Amino acid sequence: MPEQRTAQNRIDVVILWVDGSDPAWQAEKARVCATPLADDRNLRYRDWGLLPYLFRGLEQFAPWVGTVHFVTWGHLPPWLNLDCPNLHIVKHTDFIPAQYLPTFSSHTIELNIHRIEGLADQFIYFNDDMFLLRPVSADAFFRNGLPRDYAIMNPAHTLDLTEGNGDERIFYMPYNDANHLNVRYSMRNCIKQHPLKWFHPSYGANLLRNLLLLPWNRFVGFVDRHLPQPYIRSSYTEAWADDFDVLDATCRNQIRTDHDVNHWYIRYRQLAAGNFIPMRPLKDGVFPLKPGNAALYDCLENQRLPMVCLNDSPLVGDRFPEEQARIQRAFDRILPEKSGYER
Repeated sequence: MPEQRTAQNRIDVVILWVDGSDPAWQAEKARVCATPLADDRNLRYRDWGLLPYLFRGLEQFAPWVGTVHFVTWGHLPPWLNLDCPNLHIVKHTDFIPAQYLPTFSSHTIELNIHRIEGLADQFIYFNDDMFLLRPVSADAFFRNGLPRDYAIMNPAHTLDLTEGNGDERIFYMPYNDANHLNVRYSMRNCIKQHPLKWFHPSYGANLLRNLLLLPWNRFVGFVDRHLPQPYIRSSYTEAWADDFDVLDATCRNQIRTDHDVNHWYIRYRQLAAGNFIPMRPLKDGVFPLKPGNAALYDCLENQRLPMVCLNDSPLVGDRFPEEQARIQRAFDRILPEKSGYER
């Protein structure tokens, strides 16, 4: 039986999507001048054709979801069923303040999603490269009106910076987010106020991370979950009230830059304020897309994890068509039937 949700505890989903091949979108983007610090690679906008499986997974594996808010520049997939009662099409102009438009930065879009009309107080943010592979309960994301999460500290690492494969740009975000968090919150005070949320038994061996980082006396980063992220809407409104200048500066960059914060900053604030319920850390379900990715195909074909992120990467090179076809075949075995979100 699907879990019954009332209007008061409804859980929505927000999905961000872009069609980087749309000529009208390309023409508008061409009028924006990228700065030297901008990350304007094509893979930031590339579509792997996997979006139907995101919707199929939501319908089959999370039937308790309320409204799915599908956020787009204005273009829509031709297969999308616009008459689906659970679907809300949201254009950037519908909710992003005019002074930040047009935008081609996911950071600007995700930092304003709380402004979407009709969005539930509890919602889960999905990138369009995140997918459900098995049934998941609402309790995996929310309990007693608070997000399920883990406050596990971790130094922002530089592994990909040394590899220099192009994906290192994302690792500026944890530095920026943690630096701004330390302006607003004292690590010691946060831990004193909610000690069990920082040293919860469900963290297992990860408790050692928090213990060893206590002498630093400031947040140096967190174990980040690049997977569907639960939020409460008030976390966004409070962040904009407290840190308007920080969020405004990011949103004024029309293309993402190395100086931006991203939605992880909102998550970090939720953790620091104790606005979450501790949970066991999720297994690593983030797979960079690259040739011959045996671990990814094993995970998909055997549904080894409840959710995954298939992170686009320059490593895929000229094998994009072959890898795309193989991933689609794997998803077709898991989710062969069309959802109500499809024509």
